[in-house]
Amino acid sequence: MLRPIKDINFLTDGDIVDGVCVQRTSSYNVFFDNGTRKSWRRVKREIESGVPVLYRNSPQVEVDWSNRDQVSVYLKSFTKWGTYRSGVTKSKYGVKDLSMCEVKDGLIFYDGEWWVNGPCGTYNDWGKKVDKPDCLYDVELCRVPNTWWGNISDVEKGKCIMINLFFINKDYPVEWRDRKLSMLGI
Repeated sequence: MLRPIKDINFLTDGDIVDGVCVQRTSSYNVFFDNGTRKSWRRVKREIESGVPVLYRNSPQVEVDWSNRDQVSVYLKSFTKWGTYRSGVTKSKYGVKDLSMCEVKDGLIFYDGEWWVNGPCGTYNDWGKKVDKPDCLYDVELCRVPNTWWGNISDVEKGKCIMINLFFINKDYPVEWRDRKLSMLGI
């Protein structure tokens, strides 16, 4: 179960809670497109009790990156990323470059934590989620804030989570797609 970070209004327009779309939010309430209104306290309780939520952007929820199931649930909980890759992502947040790393079910396991495929896209199509086939890739791992640069101070204020992302630098040949690292003698 993913829990929202305390004291953050984590829902935005376009998010779907229990099949109903969020129309707008205020400091105290969440307004839905079916004409109903609920307090933030009630919405948080409902979400913590297991009501299904589909976020439009990657949400600010607590994620245990060492738990594969939690990481998978997090990845399926939104339709596009709320962060992006910029020119300084690697220099500021880069963790490691890995060569011939195996991606399985869209995840990489490295140093006791799971890493997910980061956003891509263009100016008009930012934050796009991309599914890559299971394969070997050269990747760079980055632990980045789940926000845009304009809101980077949110990290210091505890209003933003850090997310484990990998970015693909190079694909290996198609004939390697079904092979495992052990089959390659590595």
